[in-house]
Amino acid sequence: MLFLVLAFWDLRTEIRLLWDHFTITELTFAFRYHALAVVVLFSVPSLWRRYGPPRRLAGKDIAVEVTRD
Repeated sequence: MLFLVLAFWDLRTEIRLLWDHFTITELTFAFRYHALAVVVLFSVPSLWRRYGPPRRLAGKDIAVEVTRD
């Protein structure tokens, strides 16, 4: 979570500029000069799945009977 906050903090000016007036040049500049922040933003979902809280399955408490023929 801290990485996400720091990545947005690093990109705050670029996000404002992109929000006001989107250009390909500005997007390229953001990717080039804030590469670590961009990589962190793209990797946060993977990190959250790997190190985040465990997910609970809806049918986990239901016992399933398996029969063999």
